[in-house]
Amino acid sequence: MPRLLLRSALPLLLFAGLLSRPARAQEVTIGDCVRVLKGDSVAMYYNAGYTLTPIACAAIRRHTRISPTGDFVGEVRDYQVANDRLLFRLHYANGRRHGAYEQYHQNGRLVVKGQFANGEPAGIWEFWYRNGKPRQTLEWTGRKLPIRIIASWDSAGAQRASNGNGEWYDMLPGLNRRFGGPIVDGYAHGTWESRVVPGYRLVTTERYSHGKFLDGKALDFGSESYSDQALLSPRVEDPVSWAENVKFTKPCAELQARARERQAKREQAREFTPATYSAGIESYIQTLLQYVGPLLGGNTPLGRAARGGVLIIDMQLDAGGKWLTAANQLPGTDPGAVSQLLAIMQQLPPWEAARQNGQPVGSSIRILGRALNGSFLLSMSPGGPDLPATAKP
Repeated sequence: MPRLLLRSALPLLLFAGLLSRPARAQEVTIGDCVRVLKGDSVAMYYNAGYTLTPIACAAIRRHTRISPTGDFVGEVRDYQVANDRLLFRLHYANGRRHGAYEQYHQNGRLVVKGQFANGEPAGIWEFWYRNGKPRQTLEWTGRKLPIRIIASWDSAGAQRASNGNGEWYDMLPGLNRRFGGPIVDGYAHGTWESRVVPGYRLVTTERYSHGKFLDGKALDFGSESYSDQALLSPRVEDPVSWAENVKFTKPCAELQARARERQAKREQAREFTPATYSAGIESYIQTLLQYVGPLLGGNTPLGRAARGGVLIIDMQLDAGGKWLTAANQLPGTDPGAVSQLLAIMQQLPPWEAARQNGQPVGSSIRILGRALNGSFLLSMSPGGPDLPATAKP
């Protein structure tokens, strides 16, 4: 684990000066994010990603002691600001995590229990689902293969592995992919897989022998093989480690403005219905191809654009169902091809305009065409009420 970097930012002798120093406009300082409780005890405020944040808009409050050299000292407790519930309890010694570690779900249940030794996970760690049922038991060995799987359960409570044998599965952090496979004596053995959730489309396979990675295939990239590094080995997220690096967010006013903008977009998306064609998009595409097809083989703007590779054209449908040329096309798009396609679409049966809060509104449509094995494939993607994107999908 990285050494704590607070020593350069929070020496106790300078604490009072840092907290009282006036900040420049639009600049967040340590004084905006820290409150002295008593002596060397402080409350430090973070966002959900453990970036130091002004108190008024923080998500996490850390109660800790700070040494004269700026290290966390002894027991550290992290609370959710909104409801004052305990999220983490851990311990520090000599600037490193050392001792018992506990993580709690927002419902108050214990979800992780383990310990650190000199900054590294050590010994037996236990994990639970948010409903309190056991999830897995892992052992940090301190050897070349650091994580040994002892036991595993699914969310319904059925045991999938015991005494290091059986099957182990988890979600890849930050991705909607479930991964895992058989284990023997606590280590991956045989073929492991990762699949997209939902749908369980297979995207990666890897072969192991008693924990040793042999090779893998990335099916999303044409079954490309690799053998340099495993992608599916067991791992555990470590959110509190980010608190050991001093980083600051933006001022609250800017953060709150961004949050309002994100919320407005979410509400807009919930209340927005994309444009539709009464007989279905596939039916419209087949009709469109009947008119576009004869133009692809000749010296026409559409023909030249299609022979150039992938054809991407952005259109707009106004609130009255009338097709318009989008103002922002991708760089290199042939204006003649856009005009030719627009002229054809304006002659075809109309679409139903998109609706926002029940009212018809203008919206974007991206048309993608490509030549493949002597055929020309066409797809249409109705978008939101904003202008189409100006970057390739």
